[in-house]
Amino acid sequence: MRPPTIALAAPASLLLGGSCPAFAADFDASGNLSFAPSAAWTQSFESWQPPDAGAQGAKVVEDGALHGGKALRLKLSDESFALELPLLLQRGTYRLSYWMKGDAIGGAAADYGDATPSSVAQAWPTGRATSDGWLEMRTEPFAIDGYALAPDLRVFMRAYDASQPVTVDVDALEVTREGDLAPAATCKGWPDSSCGKEAMCLRGVCHDARGWFPPLPEKATREALAAYWKQKIHDTFGPYLLRKQTMPAAIASLDALPEATTNVEFWSAFTRAIRMLSDAHTYTRSAFMSRIRGDRPFNGCFVEGKADLTQAAWPSDPAWPDVLVSHVGKELTWNLHAADRLVAIDGIHPLLWVKQLFPSSPWVWTADDPAQNANLLALLRSAISLHATNITVVRCDSNPGTCSATPEVIALADMPWVSPSAELELVGCDNRPAFHVAGAPDDHRFESGAEADATIVEGKLFESLAGENLRGLVWNTLYGGWPGAPVDDLLNKAVASWSTAGGVVQDHREGHGGTAATANILVGFSRETFVSMIGVMRVHANDEGPSTVEEGQQWFSSYKSLLGEKAGSSKPHADIPVALLLTWDVSASDFLPFELKGGKRVRLFGPGPTMGAFGTFYQYSYWGGLLWSLAAQDSISPEGVTMTGHGVIPDELILPTQSDLLKGRDTLHDAAVAWIRKEMAQ
Repeated sequence: MRPPTIALAAPASLLLGGSCPAFAADFDASGNLSFAPSAAWTQSFESWQPPDAGAQGAKVVEDGALHGGKALRLKLSDESFALELPLLLQRGTYRLSYWMKGDAIGGAAADYGDATPSSVAQAWPTGRATSDGWLEMRTEPFAIDGYALAPDLRVFMRAYDASQPVTVDVDALEVTREGDLAPAATCKGWPDSSCGKEAMCLRGVCHDARGWFPPLPEKATREALAAYWKQKIHDTFGPYLLRKQTMPAAIASLDALPEATTNVEFWSAFTRAIRMLSDAHTYTRSAFMSRIRGDRPFNGCFVEGKADLTQAAWPSDPAWPDVLVSHVGKELTWNLHAADRLVAIDGIHPLLWVKQLFPSSPWVWTADDPAQNANLLALLRSAISLHATNITVVRCDSNPGTCSATPEVIALADMPWVSPSAELELVGCDNRPAFHVAGAPDDHRFESGAEADATIVEGKLFESLAGENLRGLVWNTLYGGWPGAPVDDLLNKAVASWSTAGGVVQDHREGHGGTAATANILVGFSRETFVSMIGVMRVHANDEGPSTVEEGQQWFSSYKSLLGEKAGSSKPHADIPVALLLTWDVSASDFLPFELKGGKRVRLFGPGPTMGAFGTFYQYSYWGGLLWSLAAQDSISPEGVTMTGHGVIPDELILPTQSDLLKGRDTLHDAAVAWIRKEMAQ
């Protein structure tokens, strides 16, 4: 029997900054917990066992339980834990509360086998704790419709970071009924004010968003947080150009926080301010963002291209590039194929449409260099599924090799419905319509090396002719830089095989960044040692960087021995032609092209500039997996230019053409191989 536990009356404002909701379960004078008689469902694990022994790292333990003599112990890593809720036949809104030792993301979710709107509510600390380490967690109201088709009602728990497993104890779960369930209101798009201050428009339906965010702090706390975050952004945010261009408006937007009347308003305004800084290292993340997705998923990818076959059907927009389908998966393709053209979303050019979602949609963010379109294209398919009503396409047919002369409107409501809780394996959008070495993943998904072994493929190019020995490297990550780093080992092994190559194509069209040290494994193959840039962290609040290029050059000269980023090697293979293919590149994947560019026999190929995020960042976290980060660094080139905000421009600006995609050809790769052969002939 557990010894008596005394409930601590810790004020909710200590953890949440707001008022504490009424509690259902409560303690008696001896510290024993009792559930409320009116509770709709309770679970204290006295007779419960995992459906599958040890399933999802779950087991019942008898030490230190809060209610009764048993509790649930979870070992969480890359798999989340789900506990089925009983079918509550009454339509209504409910709250979940539970007690936890340790720390993990948890809450309640409801999904269905039809288009009934799903519901997600994350649990946050109420402010109540016990002397032996139990912390009470509670959700905002969430909707349950037990009469809908195939209800999937569950409590979920997962680790904050799959690479850092955690063990938590959970006990005394309780679901209480809050009220009746109103019919879901329809809406037209994002944002739609008709949904009110506590809901957001997704897939044409107003979704209760209260459970997505922490509770609303009290007025005094809201004022204090707004002032704190203003100062934090001003003192920490590092990119010099963006401090002038985007920071003033972002900071000013925080003035709205004290007047927020709902938790949705307050936290949406905060996360919007972070996104308004418009830096690829500066973002917000929350658990709901990965749990909420469109129920009409598209299993394909878009690229910026040249629609050379469909100008008669739909002339190109002079202000925006053409958008083409690069590749699709095996199902949920909406009958689209490579070379098909996306010309409009809800009647608007696709890139203008997704750009207009910023900054109101938490799923949309921007690159540092506003001329970079690849980031917007990478967001398209998820944004369409979440926010769009219809798309307009011009179809092509590879069999006769022709394209339609008539645009076609596809209503998302007519596309296959998939439950938001279903496990989907969509094709990866890596900007590669084809692969040119053996061993690349058919689904275009490359592991990053952060949570699983990195996918790095090296080999002889399929196009290599006898005696040419053309090599190819296909990879996404530069996540290494420490002794024994797996990514470093794989890249070093690849580079070692190139000493007798006639030429090398480095295909980095989806570059997720990492460290400059790992990027230098590739730079060192082609270039001698040099100082490529200096990295400048913010060290005092009034640091606004060099005011002129001349002053920037003085900074570089003065600090290159102390802050200089050394690149290259003492024994490069500068005589071997290297082509670097680019499309979507951030952080160390910005460093790589910047340091390779200018090499004696190096050439960069891509549709436009990289993201231009030259530096590192600080990351901050709140309860429940609410994360945000601020870029804290900028870099200065030898020419005295502050670099963040200016992406690397390829030597050859090349767009995939519709005619090449229709023939199964890879425009960028073909141009790179042609250049290498030209270099070899000299």
